[in-house]
Amino acid sequence: MNTSLVKLASAENPIITSIQAETFEDKKRFYNAVNNPVGDVTEIINQPVTITDFHMKHETKINDDGFEYDGLTTTIILDDGRSYKTTYRSFAKSLVNLLSVFGSPEIWENHKLTVIIKTVKYGGGMHDGLTIDIA
Repeated sequence: MNTSLVKLASAENPIITSIQAETFEDKKRFYNAVNNPVGDVTEIINQPVTITDFHMKHETKINDDGFEYDGLTTTIILDDGRSYKTTYRSFAKSLVNLLSVFGSPEIWENHKLTVIIKTVKYGGGMHDGLTIDIA
């Protein structure tokens, strides 16, 4: 299982993950979870889920008008092996808050930390976001 949070990639495009794939099979599961998630985090809103691992990747993206902007993709892996991704920064911020209080997912394993992902409004109600509540 996980032993710590790992920072990979370059300073320009950092990756922070709790996944430590040591065997070839672990690497295949990790790759498939991050590269081919079963869906978007918005599909599991208001459902109790147990997150076992996560993967955050910062990258420069280009919008339809050709402008570059900073993007962040967060993938979560659940205890049943399913993975979901999102580009909501509010979700990533909530996950970082969760990590700062509860530590890395390897610690959660013994406690079965179940969470509920919820929608939130911010910016005077003008923007939608996602947050993580403890179940």
